[in-house]
Amino acid sequence: MQLLNVRELTKTFDETHGPVVDCVEFSVRPGEIFGLLGPSGCGKTTMLRLIAGFESPDTGDILLNERSILATPAERREIGLVFQDYALFPHFSVADNIAFALRRVPKREKQERIAEVLRLVGLTRFASRMPHELSGGQQQRVALGRAIAAEPKIILLDEPFSNLDASLRESTRSDVRGLLKATGMSAILVTHDQEEALSISDRLAVMNEGRIEQIGTPETVYHRPRTPFVAQFLGRTNIIYGTAVGDQADTPLGRLPIDRRTHGSVLLSLRPEHLELLREETPHPPATVLVREFKGHDITYRIELGGIEYLAHTEYCRSFHPGQGVRVVPRAPAVVLQHRTWCVEPTAQESSAPEAADIPAHDRASSL
Repeated sequence: MQLLNVRELTKTFDETHGPVVDCVEFSVRPGEIFGLLGPSGCGKTTMLRLIAGFESPDTGDILLNERSILATPAERREIGLVFQDYALFPHFSVADNIAFALRRVPKREKQERIAEVLRLVGLTRFASRMPHELSGGQQQRVALGRAIAAEPKIILLDEPFSNLDASLRESTRSDVRGLLKATGMSAILVTHDQEEALSISDRLAVMNEGRIEQIGTPETVYHRPRTPFVAQFLGRTNIIYGTAVGDQADTPLGRLPIDRRTHGSVLLSLRPEHLELLREETPHPPATVLVREFKGHDITYRIELGGIEYLAHTEYCRSFHPGQGVRVVPRAPAVVLQHRTWCVEPTAQESSAPEAADIPAHDRASSL
């Protein structure tokens, strides 16, 4: 059974610009942290506002525990919301901010609940502090505690870590994930930060121009992207044009193994960490190192082969220098991508695949 079901939800604010949310469908399971990832303007915050009840969809439905909540006012939907700026009451103490979510609870029970929530978020000794006396991470925990206090069915988190310093983000999101898991609370996390979505989500949806392009576990979406957008938005990748025959494809990088059998023109994704560089002793090396970027735990190389540039990551101990000749060896099969209106599926007929002319030149062999 799913806790939350979003069914064919569409929302348009301006007919001349088309829908901001375009026939979106997804579900959230009990106890699951579901990430909604995408660039600014893709519709993810509008999606959150539709679920919360601050906006009404043009079409579609939202079901909570298998019951539609479209006609239910926002304050009665049993949905918690943590805003990007935390929205704490500056003249309330930490305890009073949490108590605000419990204003309909009897006094004795309220005090017990406040104490329990303060313990959960690790702020018991800060109960009398004012928000301005807290760090950004502590304010985030107060906002989350206030949302949890009312025991909602699900919590919506709108870019919850964007106002934190880089040094605080990693520890705070780890704390938030641990807290949500400890309470068994379901949550939807809206973010544009790829690392954040990958590290905190049980499953995530990648959203682009009002539509969801892929849903899956972080590992699946990263390692097996369906579209060029997903491949590029989830990290750096090499987008390569090739011609497939069975489980291999001929590309400017040479013949590569691919992740599914198909035939004809294909667009491939190959992550930089899935390319291995080996020393090449021949007089005419097939590839040349252009740029070396040392990053401590690994090294990123920009290499050139046949007039096309690619990215490769190697371990910190595998060092090459600009101008050096190298041999490029794939460590994993390249992923066959769907491209806009066509979808590459296993087939025995080459004629069903798109011609090279159907694929824009900048997608045929490029790297990010």
